[in-house]
Formats: sequence, C-alpha cells, structure tokens
Amino acid sequence: MQGHEGGPATWPAPRSLPVVLGRYLDRSDVRVDLLEPCHTLLSGPTGMGKSSLCYGVLGQAIRFPQVRVVGADFSGVLLRALPACPLRAGGPDVRAAEQVIKSLVSELDRRLHALDRLGVDSLRADLVRFPLLLLVAEEWPGIVAQARALDADRPRGSAQLAASLLGGLQRLAAESAKVNFRIWLVAQRPDAEIVGGYARSNFQRRISLSGDASALRMVHDDLDMSAIAALRRLPVGGGLIESPTLGRAIFRTDLTSYKSYRRHATSVGCCGAREAEAPQAGLCMSHPGVEAP
Repeated sequence: MQGHEGGPATWPAPRSLPVVLGRYLDRSDVRVDLLEPCHTLLSGPTGMGKSSLCYGVLGQAIRFPQVRVVGADFSGVLLRALPACPLRAGGPDVRAAEQVIKSLVSELDRRLHALDRLGVDSLRADLVRFPLLLLVAEEWPGIVAQARALDADRPRGSAQLAASLLGGLQRLAAESAKVNFRIWLVAQRPDAEIVGGYARSNFQRRISLSGDASALRMVHDDLDMSAIAALRRLPVGGGLIESPTLGRAIFRTDLTSYKSYRRHATSVGCCGAREAEAPQAGLCMSHPGVEAP
C-alpha cells in the first residue's frame, strides 16, 4: 500500500506507545505502554484527580498517529475538547452513547474477522489498517444510570438502553484487546451492577485514587485495612496502581490541567492523530479493509 510522505502507509511500526501516568514515591516515572493488551479501570471519588489523570493520558496519546480516541463521556468535558467525531459521544445523550458502543462492537467484529482472514492471532503489528482505538468510558455508571431512567419510561417489551450499553461494553472488554482496542473505564465506584465481575476481570490494569473501603476492595480484592487506611490518607492525585507488568504500587498523578489538555486537543485531527502527521487518516473506520496488502 502506497501513501504520500507522512501518511499512514509510511508510519513505522512502533515498539511501544508510552504514556506517563505520574510518579512513584521515589519520583521515577509511572509509565504504561498503550500497545500492552490491557484495559484500565480507574476509580475514585469526585475531586481526587481522575479527570486530571485522564487529561494527561489523552494529551499524550493523541500525539501518536497510530492512536484514535473514541468512546462516551457523560460529563462532556473530556471528549468534547477534541474535534467532532461520530465515534465519540460527549454529554448525557444516552442514545448517542449507545450508538457509539454499537459502532465500536461492529468494528470489533470486523477486526475479529480480520484475524481469520489474515491468519494471525493479533493485529498489534498492523496499526495502519487497524489503528489502536483508545476507548474512553468516562463516568460510565452515570451513563448507565441515565439509560435505566429512560428505560423505566419506555413501553414494556421495548429494547432496553442499559442492557445494550452494558452488553456492548462487556463484549468489548472481553474480546477487543487482541484487535487493538484499549478501554479506559472511569467510575467513582465500579459497582458490580455496573461493571460485573466477568467484565471487571478483563480490566487488568487497575487504578484507585482514594475511596472508601468497599470501593477500594471492588478494584483491589485483597487490600487489608491498614493499606486502605494509608490510601485514604493520600493527598489529591495520590493513589494505587496495579497491573501484570507494574505490580502494585503507590503513586501520584501529574494533575494535568484542563487548559493544558485543551491546548493539545486543538492540534489533533478528527479521532486523535495530528493532521500534519496523518493527513490520510480521516475517521477511525476509513482505513482499508482486511484484504491482504
């Protein structure tokens, strides 16, 4: 496949797509690799730094031409800072969020079909035709609660918005990591009725920015009371991170400001890649199909 200079056909295959989440107690960087097939669950009360952490992650991720930012944002603040895109829903429009999730499930099916067509077990090596989709589900419980409120007013037997949202996210969490999806689910409390045990098990990177004992144990199963007490004493931005590659550690986020995040966001194209770096990219799904090159 040929492309003009700087277009997708000339992107090098990256060895990693690193983003810095903050600092450990020894002040070394907490780095995660977006290429690691790992979804992330981020929890914590209002005001403890979840949004600032998301600003920092997205502000770094949109630098990579191989990454597209998609998803649903109940507050509207996080994703509306980016240019309009049909695969992003910002604000409490539950039907728009449902359409985004349905579209992403369709893309999941397309990519799973590609595994068979191409005879591979992962699409990590093909970020040109299958760019990494960083799926942000910001304040997911709020989206689901709003859907349930609308469902209560719908005629009995009609399609249920909440079930559609929850089922779609469960499929994406369970099946999408090998086809270049990375989910960041953000919630004050990841209650079982919102993020069921099966779905939660697919979020192997878990971050808690404080919280009460029950909320912390929803995310980190084996925390004892002394560890919980220590976490609850941390200042704003302090928290616990655990993942298969990082283990478990206390860290502090960088508390990126919204102003700084918006400055980065205004320089990107429709779904995340900078226009100058990826002039052919267009929408997330405008890349070629699964035929062999």
